Amino acid sequence: MTGIELIAQERRSQVLDHGYTDVHDDQYAKGLLAFGGAAYATYAALQMPSHRANVTPVDPINDLWPFAISSFKPGDDELKNLAKAGAMIAAEMDKIIRERKASAEADAVKDG
Repeated sequence: MTGIELIAQERRSQVLDHGYTDVHDDQYAKGLLAFGGAAYATYAALQMPSHRANVTPVDPINDLWPFAISSFKPGDDELKNLAKAGAMIAAEMDKIIRERKASAEADAVKDG
């Protein structure tokens, strides 16, 4: 599978298996899902030993994760963690797209 396919598969799992639907995601303030994705991406980067010595450490949980600590569930596979990161970022992007579309539709009705 390609990276984009792994991200799409993870996003489907988030929606179908965990209930992280558009309605669920829309309850969060702008940027929280992006920070969540950044936490998983950072965790994955720190799993890659060749880069650990060259990077100032960031604590993905305390510095980035915007939700309950118990809900941060990275695994041992950096590829899976990157798929989670990409899926959360895609969810944030979809949220922004929905917000912009709703705003444009509201403006069109107002300008009638």
